[in-house]
Amino acid sequence: MKEPRKVRINEANNFKLSDILLHVEFKFIMTVLLSIFAVTRYLMMPDRIHELCFVAMLLSSMGDLCMMNHMGIPSITFKGKQFYAGMLFFAIAHVCYRQMFRNILPKPIIWGIGETVSVLFLLAFLVVINLCQLKKDSNVFNVATGLYTGFIFSNLAAALNCAYYLRGGYILAFVGVVCFVISDFFLLIRETYKDTPTIRKLVWIFYPLAQILIIGNV
Repeated sequence: MKEPRKVRINEANNFKLSDILLHVEFKFIMTVLLSIFAVTRYLMMPDRIHELCFVAMLLSSMGDLCMMNHMGIPSITFKGKQFYAGMLFFAIAHVCYRQMFRNILPKPIIWGIGETVSVLFLLAFLVVINLCQLKKDSNVFNVATGLYTGFIFSNLAAALNCAYYLRGGYILAFVGVVCFVISDFFLLIRETYKDTPTIRKLVWIFYPLAQILIIGNV
C-alpha cells in the first residue's frame, strides 16, 4: 500500500514548472485568456483591423481545441480527423491576419519586400524540412501541410510589409508571426519526426508569445 505513495512523491519531486506547458488545462486556460485579450482589444478599438484580429484569434482558439482534442469532443465531432480540422481553423485564421495587415497599409501592395523575404524564408524552411527527413505516409497530410505553409508565409509577408513600409511601426507584430512559424515548425516536428516533452513545450512557448505580440501590437 505504501508503494503508490512513494511513486507519487517521486513524481512530485521530479515535477518542473515548465511541465505546466504539457497540461491540457494550461493550454485551455491560455487559449481562453488569449481570446479574451483579443475581444477586449476589439471592444476598446472597434474597427475593421481589430475585428479581423479578434476573429483570427477565435478561429485559432477553435484550432487549439481541435489540436489538444479537448475533452475528446473534437475527435467525436470530426470523426478522428481533429488535427486536420485544427489545421483548417488555423489556416483561415492566417488569412484573417493577412487581411488585417493588408488593411493596416495605406496602399495595397501586390509584391513587396515582405513577399520577397517570405519566399526566401519558405525556401529555407523547405531545406530544413528536407534535411530533417520529415516523413508522413499520407498524401492528404502532405498536401494539407503544403497548403497551410503557404497561408502562414503569406501572412508573414503581409506582416513584414507593415513593419517595413510603416517604418517599424508593427515590428513586434511581425515578430509575433515569426514566432507563429517557429511554433508550427515544432508542431510539424512533433507530428512527423519526433515527439518529446521538450518539443511540446516549445510549441506552447512560441505559440502564446506569437498571439500576444500580434494582438497587443495592432
